[in-house]
Amino acid sequence: MEKNRRLLILCPYPKGCAGSQRFRFEQYLPFLEANNIIVDQQSFLTRWGWTVVYKDGYSLFKIWATLLGFLRRFFGLFSLWRYNLVMIHREASPIGPAIIEWWIARIAKKKIIYDFDDAIWINNTSNPWISWLKNPEKTKRICKWSSVVYVGNQYLADFATQYNDNVFIIPTTIDTEHHHNITKKHIKNNKNKAVCIGWTGSHSTLPYLKNVEGALKAIQDKHNVCFKIIADKAPQELAIPYDFEEWDIMREIDQLRPIDIGIMPLPNEEWAKGKCAFKALQYLSLGIPCIASPVGANKTVVLADHTGLLAETENEWIEAIERLLLDHALRIQLGEAGRKHVLQRFSVLSQHTVFVHNINTLTL
Repeated sequence: MEKNRRLLILCPYPKGCAGSQRFRFEQYLPFLEANNIIVDQQSFLTRWGWTVVYKDGYSLFKIWATLLGFLRRFFGLFSLWRYNLVMIHREASPIGPAIIEWWIARIAKKKIIYDFDDAIWINNTSNPWISWLKNPEKTKRICKWSSVVYVGNQYLADFATQYNDNVFIIPTTIDTEHHHNITKKHIKNNKNKAVCIGWTGSHSTLPYLKNVEGALKAIQDKHNVCFKIIADKAPQELAIPYDFEEWDIMREIDQLRPIDIGIMPLPNEEWAKGKCAFKALQYLSLGIPCIASPVGANKTVVLADHTGLLAETENEWIEAIERLLLDHALRIQLGEAGRKHVLQRFSVLSQHTVFVHNINTLTL
């Protein structure tokens, strides 16, 4: 009987709480277990810390949550001997230098798989104190110390390959078997029923909606549409009518299903180029056609006139929305093609072999 091996995963958030973790590695845990790999997932934040860290105010609680996270990481170093391999998602700690990663690689002599799905080497915070503490320069050091690097798209791979020769593109994936396993039934336009244009995301990506505010206003003034936003908080500066629904992990699919046209605007900036087109993947996996900015991984997920439409200027956004708005058959066609594209290239089933193989090899 094959001997069990142990994998330690260090990640920022508790299990099941954050999309980046759920769709980067948590979906693959059953496949690892099937290969006799016992996984221990250790988060920096406790569940309590997760509930306060992104709220406005609560400064003392946030400081305590962060200190508690460092204590958890420190004491975790004494159990490294139990593991054959360590996987680090994004970073071992959200602030400060890569001391934990250095210890794992250089002192404990453990092999590391490093995984990230954003351009985290770029400083992306407006808070000067947090900016100073963030230390994004550590990303390249962790790449150097790692045996294998997993990244979510080509832009991230181009960065990682400067510091590591063993880089694999593992796109952010959708579980099309157990989660995103239904498809949208597109109903022909009804004069009495508004067509739903939808967006889903988090507080960090809400500002991107300002890029299409003018186009959405023009559409709302001319057509019978509603605009639905699904997020962890409502936008504060969006000057157009919208229906807000607070994101709920237990109702995630039901919240997305009413959307007839999904949108994913992005600015043409370095940080945005590191995004892994997750919103577009969610829409397409459910057979919902998507309009996206031609930035980064969006161009590999939303294939123009095949799985969706691309739009950059305000006029292009208006034209793309109107095109799908008025063409029910096109919505069905792009939605079906999008679902097939996700199944073939961006599903758990299409990527789990590569994901598990490297971990399997490194733990032997």
